[in-house]
Amino acid sequence: MNIEAFHELSPVCFDGFHADLQHLGDLFSGAALGDKTKHLALAWQSHGKGELLLAGALAPPTDRAVLLFQGESPAAAENFARNDPYVTSGLVQKWTVRQWNTVAGADAASPLRPGDQR
Repeated sequence: MNIEAFHELSPVCFDGFHADLQHLGDLFSGAALGDKTKHLALAWQSHGKGELLLAGALAPPTDRAVLLFQGESPAAAENFARNDPYVTSGLVQKWTVRQWNTVAGADAASPLRPGDQR
């Protein structure tokens, strides 16, 4: 399986992909509150399609959030980032998508235990 203001938002993925959305504006302004409702709707829609596993902001400073996607390609994370109201409204000015290779835990895509020869 592949998988004040915010300054960065990081959708992350399962042995997949994460998008790193950076330089968020003031999420507590009136305009941003409307974007928040749309952002959450998009997140729950992505979850309903089996793409987004978990999402949420990190503890203060709330300068980053993590969104965990699963999939065989970065498409779900990229599509989410491109269509995220925080991005389309300009609240997020930069984002990237990266792969996360999981090696430990029950759901790791490529389990690697001590002594494994990889």
